[in-house]
Amino acid sequence: MTAILGVHETILYANDLAAAEAFYGGALGLRALPRSGDRGVVLDLGNDAVLIVFDAAKTALAHPEVPSHGANGPGHVALRIDDLEGWRARLQALGVAIEREVSWPRGGRSIYLRDPAGNSVELVAGAVWDLGATHVHAAQVWDAVDRAFEAWLGPPDHALDAASKAAARAGLPEIAVAPAQGRLLEVLARAIGARRVLEVGTLAGYSTLWLARALPPGGELVTLELEPDRARLARENIARAGCAAQVTVVDGPATDSMDALIARATAPFDLVFIDADKERCVPYLDRAVALSRPGTLIVVDNVVRRGRVVDAGTGDASVDGVRAMMERIREHPGLAAAGVQTVGSKGYDGMLLAVVGADAARPSA
Repeated sequence: MTAILGVHETILYANDLAAAEAFYGGALGLRALPRSGDRGVVLDLGNDAVLIVFDAAKTALAHPEVPSHGANGPGHVALRIDDLEGWRARLQALGVAIEREVSWPRGGRSIYLRDPAGNSVELVAGAVWDLGATHVHAAQVWDAVDRAFEAWLGPPDHALDAASKAAARAGLPEIAVAPAQGRLLEVLARAIGARRVLEVGTLAGYSTLWLARALPPGGELVTLELEPDRARLARENIARAGCAAQVTVVDGPATDSMDALIARATAPFDLVFIDADKERCVPYLDRAVALSRPGTLIVVDNVVRRGRVVDAGTGDASVDGVRAMMERIREHPGLAAAGVQTVGSKGYDGMLLAVVGADAARPSA
């Protein structure tokens, strides 16, 4: 059947590609894909769509593969968001001026800003167009189901909400787990009776709080964060939630911190959650196993990479890191693992769950 399935690429033009990449990657948190030339910057919008910011002077020239194109004057792009208030706080914290705010008749709301090239960028939450009840994008369905699960299964938690808002005010990238995934981490920790939890990648402490909620009296959570400023913010969020007595935030390179734990012969952990730079998946996994006991559950987030994990030729170090970890697990005699694909408010991704066997873990302390 011949049918248009959606928008694959959205195009803007700019003279300074470095400034464009810094704006869209920093202020808006979009992931830049590896460049294949100097014509443009490609940014991942999720759901198999990309935003490309081209240098119009270069794309106007004849090209052996694609027709020439370009534009003069500011362009416009509208990006769908969920938490408009959170985005307002994030932009204000980063010093990005909001040019205009609009409330639409169907209940949607938009905020407008300018990128460094003067292009108009619209962030829109809610319904704007009357597309009919049957015309619902898959991502909207995923988001709606996540919200329903949160309402049914995740009781309101003001400390978690405060941690999320604090991260937005600090301009941190929106890479923390979604609430539904945070609840899953809590349930997993409760299911195995975890008393000692290790987290690799703290950010602002959002997932840390979900895991801390699962700890029994006397339980302990150690979380590792590379950036001192993020570690400081996480400590504030953890203290506000009343979890400071059970949670220790360690700043510095995670591999160094894990090596120090191994050297001290610290007691083994019951659950290890890895949510850090995917380039180092293998070193994190190896150290997680060394810090485990038979039966320890290791959870690694963001392993599907929107399906790119199956592609050996992406040139993306994060994808390559996940693939290397998968090979390590396949060859490891003491790990039993499963991959789970997920969809939701964070888009399409997935988790890896591995159980440490008796012949992989060190002897219990």
